[in-house]
Amino acid sequence: MEAPAKETFVAGELMQQYFGMQEPAVRTRIVRWWYRLTVPTGMAKGSGFSKGSGFSQGMLLWRERLASALLFFFLLALLALVLPLSIFTIDLPAILVAGLLLVVALIAVGFNRAGKPHIAGLLIATGLGMGVCSVILTSSGGLGVDTLSLFDLLVFSELFVASLLPVRWVILVAFLNSSFVIAALIVMPETPGLASAMRASAYMIALRPVALYFIVAGVLWLWICSATRAMKRAEQAELIATHQYMIAMQEHVTARQKHLLDASIEQIMQTLVQVANGDFKARVPLKEGALLWPLAIALNNLLSRIQRLQQIEQEFLQMLPRFQKGKLAE
Repeated sequence: MEAPAKETFVAGELMQQYFGMQEPAVRTRIVRWWYRLTVPTGMAKGSGFSKGSGFSQGMLLWRERLASALLFFFLLALLALVLPLSIFTIDLPAILVAGLLLVVALIAVGFNRAGKPHIAGLLIATGLGMGVCSVILTSSGGLGVDTLSLFDLLVFSELFVASLLPVRWVILVAFLNSSFVIAALIVMPETPGLASAMRASAYMIALRPVALYFIVAGVLWLWICSATRAMKRAEQAELIATHQYMIAMQEHVTARQKHLLDASIEQIMQTLVQVANGDFKARVPLKEGALLWPLAIALNNLLSRIQRLQQIEQEFLQMLPRFQKGKLAE
């Protein structure tokens, strides 16, 4: 298992691939700066899943870092592509939408830093969907063949929803996107080119974006469910390994305590054998902290008293003849 302080996780690797042209030191500083800016304090360091963290907590941490990476690329696309292109073409609706999306992205960064990646994902998905829809609805001259490709951009809202919200929401987003496409094709005015194409194959024109939404939603559903099951299995395997390790450590401690207990009993038995053979100077040589150390202390005190009584008895036996002679002299 990688060390918790290592900052190379899944979302981080995506960002590091973008900075592949930079020097390693510069790339590392940029990645660390971005995560300190967008990930909750204290969570920017470490991996998504760690010992002691539940599956839901691990998923939350993983989504926070994934949201940070997605927000980075979203802001990069807005600042480097969408906004400059809108200004260059003097497309006022597109400039307004890009500006609003930039504000939404900054607000989403604040929610993600507060530990609420689901709200950040919902904001980005909603803002992106509404922005694309507003550009389509404000198309000059009505809905044309060249604006049909804008319908495909709505699929990006499904990516944010599937990555940062419960996966079941992606089906709802696909249904909403499909409903908007059908409603736009029915209600919005059409350019002559699109009107001619609609008369020829209206079914295929409407089917292409709808099929795209549901195919992407289905793939995301399967991928997210598979990844979630894999993460759960990994979490369960880690818990089992942890429990097995704890059991093995407990068995090791128990075996060591048994060995120490047997050694202490052996020393006490040897001391008792020495005392039984008349060696009252024998003591149990247990050190402080041993398992039977209190028993050894009590036994050594008892042996000390017995030795003292033996000495008194010997002194009394030595003095006894003198007392007897004194009584006879009297």
